[in-house]
Amino acid sequence: AKAYEVLERTRGRATTDGLRVASSGSADQDRDIDRRVARLRLDLLKTKSPAEVRKIRDDIFLAEQGRWISPTENRFMTDSTVSAPPLRQIESSLNKDEALLEYVLSSPKSFCLVITREGSRVVALPAREEIEKPTLSYLNTITSKGTAVNVGRQLFDSLLKPLPNLKTKTRFIIVRDGQLHLLPFDALIDDSGTYIARTHTIVYAPSASAWHLLESRSTAASDRTRCSSRSWVCRW
Repeated sequence: AKAYEVLERTRGRATTDGLRVASSGSADQDRDIDRRVARLRLDLLKTKSPAEVRKIRDDIFLAEQGRWISPTENRFMTDSTVSAPPLRQIESSLNKDEALLEYVLSSPKSFCLVITREGSRVVALPAREEIEKPTLSYLNTITSKGTAVNVGRQLFDSLLKPLPNLKTKTRFIIVRDGQLHLLPFDALIDDSGTYIARTHTIVYAPSASAWHLLESRSTAASDRTRCSSRSWVCRW
């Protein structure tokens, strides 16, 4: 519970407050970004150079980031009176087949806060450099459309294998840190040589409380749609 509280105070607060009370942002800015990304994707289809492919993908990533990072405009207005939902509330909102994995890269050890419906615990992982070095190597291989089975397995061994009782989970909600923000967990390779994407559904979230807020909004919207379509009277 203490680890969750610290993480949400440092990582999840700004994102969650922004989701609750964010302004709509600049429509003109969004349209400009959409046009630029569309042009870049067309360029990506035409190029055959691995170096150019990597450059265009980096440009697309930076353009998308521009939706949320602007030197002249603050898209989010934080509400200091709003606190993160209690850990028990996060746990109870997860389905039996779900696990929320919140990573923290550090030295001499990294950590993963594992949150499931049954409870939560902190698991020690290898040091930051032991994770980020193979991560960057694997990213270079993937973007050049190559394969590196050994590195994929090494990352699985470092990031997922040490986590307890995850064989019963088929859906992972991943909160990343550091270079892990660029790593597709779907491409990790388990002990049987199978890509995680074939056995699990991977979802990414900026923080546990942000995921909970978005999930709550999605559920509420679905309930309202069902009630409207069936002409039910809903009490909120």
